[in-house]
Amino acid sequence: TLSRELDELRWMLEQTAAGDLLPRSPDAVGLVGHSRGGAQAILAAAEDPR
Repeated sequence: TLSRELDELRWMLEQTAAGDLLPRSPDAVGLVGHSRGGAQAILAAAEDPR
C-alpha cells in the first residue's frame, strides 16, 4: 500500500541521515521517482524539511 511504502521511505531517509547506510551522514538527501515513485517522493518531501 502507499502508506506502507511511505513508511519504508521514511525509514530509509532516517537511516541515510543517521549515516547507517553510508560511510558518513550526507549533507543533503534528494528524492527522485517516476509515476508512483514520483508521488511518494513528493509526499515524503512535503512532510520532511530536510
